[in-house]
Amino acid sequence: MNKVYSLILLLGFVNCSTWDDVEEYQQPPELSAEETTDTEFKQLPSIKIDTYSKQIIDDPKIKGFLEIYDGKEKIEEHNIGIEIRGSSSQFFDKKSYGFETWDEAGDDINVSLAGYPEEEDWILYGPYSDKSLIRNVLIYNLSNQIGRYATKTKFYNLEINNIFLGAYVLME
Repeated sequence: MNKVYSLILLLGFVNCSTWDDVEEYQQPPELSAEETTDTEFKQLPSIKIDTYSKQIIDDPKIKGFLEIYDGKEKIEEHNIGIEIRGSSSQFFDKKSYGFETWDEAGDDINVSLAGYPEEEDWILYGPYSDKSLIRNVLIYNLSNQIGRYATKTKFYNLEINNIFLGAYVLME
């Protein structure tokens, strides 16, 4: 008897909406030319790395130069040593990178990169297997919000040697 009531209830819900209602909700709003050029959607800040034409490998770190931009404004720049990070993730199309901030002589130095606390070791995480791009960032932020320490994260567009690589997560 419960199956009959469930079927009647289901058919009642189906009859309450028409295809016209469904199509109305699926249509995106029309935007004028002025609205599409408006800066309603803020572009991610960018990290640009120059490795002086050397290929980044797993080990050892190679010398590079990092610049952080917010729009077209350069916010900061640092000498770095960079390498590919990870084990099985090195086989992904989108690599993750570990880097250290260096002084002119190539020695590690602690810096406050992107407003994070001073540190010398940093990660540019390329969320390849996470198609949503947000799983780690979401959990780390939730952990910090409830008072439990977790790595601080921020999204950046990454460019290495003038090649755009996509959205990456800077992690302390």
